[in-house]
Amino acid sequence: MTVTRNSLESGDRASFLARLAGGLVESPPLNLAHPLPGPLDDGIPTVVSSRLDPSDLVGSFCRNATELACTVHRVNSSQLGDTLAEIVRRHGITSAVVSIQPDIDPAVSVLRELGVTVEHMSKATSAVTSMGVTSADAAIATTGSVVQHSHTVGGRTASLLPPVFCCIVPAACIAPTLADVMAIWTPVSMPSNTVIITGPSRSGDIESVIVRGVHGPVAVELIVIEVT
Repeated sequence: MTVTRNSLESGDRASFLARLAGGLVESPPLNLAHPLPGPLDDGIPTVVSSRLDPSDLVGSFCRNATELACTVHRVNSSQLGDTLAEIVRRHGITSAVVSIQPDIDPAVSVLRELGVTVEHMSKATSAVTSMGVTSADAAIATTGSVVQHSHTVGGRTASLLPPVFCCIVPAACIAPTLADVMAIWTPVSMPSNTVIITGPSRSGDIESVIVRGVHGPVAVELIVIEVT
């Protein structure tokens, strides 16, 4: 054994690296007990989740989000007012913070007509308000998740700090899987911060008992807007 002074290395380094290099070019030894499987005839198979109906993305999204304890409202644009009124009544909403997304302007108008105080999101306003309201940049049918980009929403506090989070989901933005959502990004267009929200906040750290609202909203209301 050789020891190099002023170094943490010991042993025959050249011999060790030579054995590694030899292993890279040599075939692995034959294991008769556990032979390697042969190559796939048709290449890598496409994996399709049993939770996804490719012919009904909206229905898959609504079903999977509901199973995650979200309250899902599948409506058209003319029903937005009645839906928000029901949410406000059920949760006793008196104030709300909203994102900077232009497509939630109709919701802002409805909330103000209902007597709800509406402010733009910030850490200070989101920490003391009843509800946060945003739109979804994308949604994932397989998991019932909504996707938000920092540069379009204007921050994360509306979906994180208020006890109730309401997200308006255009049906056209629902994609089958996360891979389909990411496929539209390029290294240039990829957002610096993307949040994927899957149901109300929950934690089972203490005695494996699920508790909601530990790290975020207790209730999530999803309004899926379909074009009729």
